[in-house]
Amino acid sequence: MEQTVKKRKSGIVKRVVGIAIIPVICLIISLIMCASYHTVLFKDANSMSTYMYGTVYLTLIAFAVSVNLHSGRFDFSVGSMVTLTSTIVIVLACNGWGNMWILLLIALVSGAIAGLISGGLYLVLRLPPMICSLGVALLYEAVAYVIAGGSEQNNVILKNQVTSNVMKTFVGAGGKSPVYLLLILAVMTIFMVVVFHYTKFGYDYRALQSGQKIAVNTGANEYLNALLCYVISGTMAGAAGMLFGCQIQYTRVSGYLDFGTVDKMFVAFCPLFFSGFVMRYCNKQIAILISVAGYEFLQLAFGNMSAVDTTFTSTIYGIINSVILVLFLIYLNNENTVIEIVTLKKFLKQKKEPGHV
Repeated sequence: MEQTVKKRKSGIVKRVVGIAIIPVICLIISLIMCASYHTVLFKDANSMSTYMYGTVYLTLIAFAVSVNLHSGRFDFSVGSMVTLTSTIVIVLACNGWGNMWILLLIALVSGAIAGLISGGLYLVLRLPPMICSLGVALLYEAVAYVIAGGSEQNNVILKNQVTSNVMKTFVGAGGKSPVYLLLILAVMTIFMVVVFHYTKFGYDYRALQSGQKIAVNTGANEYLNALLCYVISGTMAGAAGMLFGCQIQYTRVSGYLDFGTVDKMFVAFCPLFFSGFVMRYCNKQIAILISVAGYEFLQLAFGNMSAVDTTFTSTIYGIINSVILVLFLIYLNNENTVIEIVTLKKFLKQKKEPGHV
């Protein structure tokens, strides 16, 4: 009985450590980096606003990317959906639409429809998902370009100060309360957890990942499941687009043409790979949220360092970001070896063996 209790306690401790280790390491590294540049991580209320917005926005992007990525479908169109929905939100706000909840609903519906079209084209054309999504990305970039004005110098700027202030309040900009951001994050996270873990769709989704032929033979509809994946991905991208639109309050879509939107989804890759470790100790969606929360410490630190030293450019930041990703991938693929090196497991084992001098 005592052994069982000890094992249970040990398991709980292991889970807590596994869940918390990524954010804690990221926080420590961020504090060290900021200290080396004679600055601090959270300087003021604006820093907290930046962190909260970044965490919610990137979590939604990561949710959108992960839905198809974990099913083996690499979807390049997520970034274009974010740009499309943010363009719709900004243009509507410029035309007097000041109710943020209505704009959020429009963004969610627009994202869901965009995802439905993307998934439908993939299923009808039967092209590899990577190729199909690149075509869809070009299509949505062009649609956003037309909505925004359709000229080389198009630059839609929100000039209504009242609506501008409402949008800033909605995303907690300038040290304002992040209550709406937290509400959106909570609702979207609960939605993802419930849909992917407590519904037939979620059961079929996981079954198709582990064995497609067996899942289909037992009644899973792979085509419907794939289509719903695209719809859910588009909905998450729509929510992210709404927040992005409220944050920047202008759009110059000509700068996003010719796959300019693809980098919007790449920012989610590092936290998604972090979540590959964390999800061993909790479900996937919570793991993504926790990983993004940790990753945003690094993002905030890089921003503060850049403000202190202008030589710390986005290029240097990109290189560091890539190095972090590569190192983590090396760890994931050689985890046992790394653990043996760090804990001196092999050395201590040899020392305990009889006859070892």
